[in-house]
Amino acid sequence: MDNANILIVDDDVEVLRLLKELLGRKVSSAIIATASNADAAQIAYRNNKDSLRVVVLDTEIGRTRGYELLDDLKQQGYAGKAVGLSGNTDSEHENNWSERGAVFLAKPPDTNRLTGYINDALKNN
Repeated sequence: MDNANILIVDDDVEVLRLLKELLGRKVSSAIIATASNADAAQIAYRNNKDSLRVVVLDTEIGRTRGYELLDDLKQQGYAGKAVGLSGNTDSEHENNWSERGAVFLAKPPDTNRLTGYINDALKNN
């Protein structure tokens, strides 16, 4: 899908489906791309880099850390907002996300906080 403004990356296809459905309902201007692994995320980024404003990344995407994928996207020019998600709420994960300027949310995320952050990011970009 070209012209997506939100990219969701999670290796759990059910989480991808639920987040896409949620954001599609709660974020009025949402155009969503999804990826279930780092390679697919890189392709989705390249296909949508001019329109992408928010990435939502799981902390563990197969053997890849979501915050390392975010580093890669930033090296390719991504300058939008990021949300890191994890079922593991230890401070190391939270610190890794915050060091990169991303918001960290525990899974399952507070849907009001997630959609509020994304709505704000899309309005301000």
